[in-house]
Amino acid sequence: MFAEWSSRIASEQIKAAQAILRQQGRPTGGRRPFGYRVVEEDGQRLLQPDWPERAILLEIIRAVEIQGIMAWDKVSRIARRAADRVYAAEPDAPRRSWSENTVRRAVDGFWRLARADGIDWIRDPALKGLAMVRLAQASSQERRRPSA
Repeated sequence: MFAEWSSRIASEQIKAAQAILRQQGRPTGGRRPFGYRVVEEDGQRLLQPDWPERAILLEIIRAVEIQGIMAWDKVSRIARRAADRVYAAEPDAPRRSWSENTVRRAVDGFWRLARADGIDWIRDPALKGLAMVRLAQASSQERRRPSA
């Protein structure tokens, strides 16, 4: 029982520390979140919006959600072509390799980004409308979920 209690306390402390780091705009560890880049500023590592990567994310979401392409190899090719275009215009941007696995994670990452950052940065009306609907559905499901 003591080990379970100790583990629960440690988990709550880690989550609280990560929430504080997120509020400060600092990385919480692990992989860099989709749509952000890590920059060094005044000796601190901070997260800043990565607009080139967000443009690639929008291409991925358009392929999956609007065009209905579910073959991850095709979506990965679309992402690589979008990355080639974006990185040609922004050669100093931090790059990801857009493998099938990365593209799968990017879809989840896009929805986390839309929830955390809002959707004002999305310029495409179709994608913005889709994001508004999805986020509204997610928040209504959270409200209906019974608390433990």
